[in-house]
Amino acid sequence: MSNTFGSLFAGVGGFDLGMEGAGWNCEWQVEWDKHCQSVLRKHWPTVPKYFDIRDVDGSKLTPVDCIVFGSPCQDLSVAGKGGGLEGSRSGLFHEAIRVIKEMRDATRNEFPKWTIWENVPGALSSNKGNDFAKVIDEMANIGALAIEWHILDAQWFGLAQRRKRIFLLACYDPGTVARCPEQILPVPKDSKGHFKQSGKKGKQIARKTEAGSSQSSLESERGVTVFQPGTMVRQGAGVSQDIVPTLRAEHHNGDNFPHIAYKNPIIVDGTRVDDIRIYEDQIVPTLKHRMGTGGGQVPLVGLEQSIAAIPIQGTIIGRSDTSGPQGKGFGDENDPSYTLDTISQHGVMTPELVLRKLTPLECERLMGFPDNHTKYDDEGKIIADTNRYKMCGNAVASPVAKWIGEIIKNV
Repeated sequence: MSNTFGSLFAGVGGFDLGMEGAGWNCEWQVEWDKHCQSVLRKHWPTVPKYFDIRDVDGSKLTPVDCIVFGSPCQDLSVAGKGGGLEGSRSGLFHEAIRVIKEMRDATRNEFPKWTIWENVPGALSSNKGNDFAKVIDEMANIGALAIEWHILDAQWFGLAQRRKRIFLLACYDPGTVARCPEQILPVPKDSKGHFKQSGKKGKQIARKTEAGSSQSSLESERGVTVFQPGTMVRQGAGVSQDIVPTLRAEHHNGDNFPHIAYKNPIIVDGTRVDDIRIYEDQIVPTLKHRMGTGGGQVPLVGLEQSIAAIPIQGTIIGRSDTSGPQGKGFGDENDPSYTLDTISQHGVMTPELVLRKLTPLECERLMGFPDNHTKYDDEGKIIADTNRYKMCGNAVASPVAKWIGEIIKNV
């Protein structure tokens, strides 16, 4: 019997691509954006679609083993307005909890067995940590028996993008919890052999304090452990090799630009206001949902055309085609300079720096999507770049979702 999942806040299916790559089958998707819906219909034409999560009745959805959801993060982001978990957008988290509870009630707590929540790291510090404590409480209140969270960065999974996101796993099935390893997601060692730190977890139950506040604690067989936000750093071992390669300039920009060979690409963060940050390691800064809205929100890539240094004889510079030296007046790539004398001022032609913004195709690759995943709607019409940028910036990096899906499937 195959493992099944449902997708809330599906976007263009970044989570879904990863889960399917891990061997899960998608049973339904919920997404309110009409452009994202059209992409979902193109790639998942037979999967039932629902529009507004506020109108979805969890008791009527096909029961699934796992529900994945990356609820809106705008009010939790450090770059947002600070509305927190009760903000107009991030508050939709509570609707997801309602849907999960309705499915559990309708199936006598059999489904779902797992939920995976994805959000920005700012969720940990939002409202002085009380919002994340409330997330823990909400999941415990609907039956979560084991809760584990990690901050994972897309660049650790073969993508050339700095994209840190929190992934919170909750398991509701007593049998699964009983045979779960102490740490569901492995915590690797760093280059010096030291173990990385992760969030508190275990076979435990989160509960509200007697005062009814949103302060949270994790109660385990070994007593009560106070919940504290932790950290999770680079994931190394066990990452699937079926991943998108690092973005390189020689990808030729998806045929959107002339086929010029480039070398030594650098990344420029065009979204910064007070300064310009250059990343020479070729790792792109986090793609944002604001991409495509104007104001330089799309990261830039600087490319040097791969023309090696070519010496130019001084007597050819500034002369007409009929004047100048005997011979062609310039050397081949990496030739030595012409002889220096007291009269001639020789020149050299060096690589040219070309600066441009990332293309939608490159953004898709940075998210681990198949090429042109967001290019066409379900009617075959080309989707505007503005919408494609936003779709990528809002999405879940598929290789990260795949890695998590593979692990909990094996569990």
